[in-house]
Amino acid sequence: ATGYKETARHVPQRARVECLGVPVRREFFEAPSAEEARRLLGLAPDVPVVAVLGGSLGAVRLNAVAQHLLPAVERGMFQLVWQYGHRWSPPEQLPAGVLARPFFENPALVLAAAECVVARAGGMTIAELCAVGRAAILVPYPGATEQHQVANAQWMERNGAAVCVPDERAEGEVPGLVERLLADVERRQQMAAAARQHAHPDAAQRLACLLWEARQGLLRAGVEGRGD
Repeated sequence: ATGYKETARHVPQRARVECLGVPVRREFFEAPSAEEARRLLGLAPDVPVVAVLGGSLGAVRLNAVAQHLLPAVERGMFQLVWQYGHRWSPPEQLPAGVLARPFFENPALVLAAAECVVARAGGMTIAELCAVGRAAILVPYPGATEQHQVANAQWMERNGAAVCVPDERAEGEVPGLVERLLADVERRQQMAAAARQHAHPDAAQRLACLLWEARQGLLRAGVEGRGD
């Protein structure tokens, strides 16, 4: 069972492959409107939000990107939701319109609130972005095994759901990309729609059914093997 069709290329040809999608929690598919999500987070409902999500431990590069976005927040261009991780601390004085925490317990709410998401490109992150349907700027972690985050981000980019920016160019390129995306409503909506096309709301159910089917097959084989 795979989350993405492209994974089948790396599986032995003799194997049966089922592309079911990546199971994510139901709240990602039932996320509120952007305005309601902002209210629930204590943000102004009528001001756009950019989310920078560096994982539970944080990401040094994405934290640097977030700091480059602060002047635009001060100018009132957008609000910033910033997950900076447990191993790092943000500047003591942050402008109004910044919600910064080491970790957000409800990531579906954060994604729902955002017009644009800046994040790494792990498999779960991709699945959650697709479930909520959000335009993304993906900065793949360069130390990921076999560069799988680069492959993930490039897949999203090919499908029109994200822009992929190499880690070493993120600080210089992401702030400008954010401003251009926020100014281009049509492109942002197209990216969000493209992401939703790759969501799999039934992935968990289909995976459970596949496992049950396999279990029943093993039980039948065991019974037949004993001659019972």
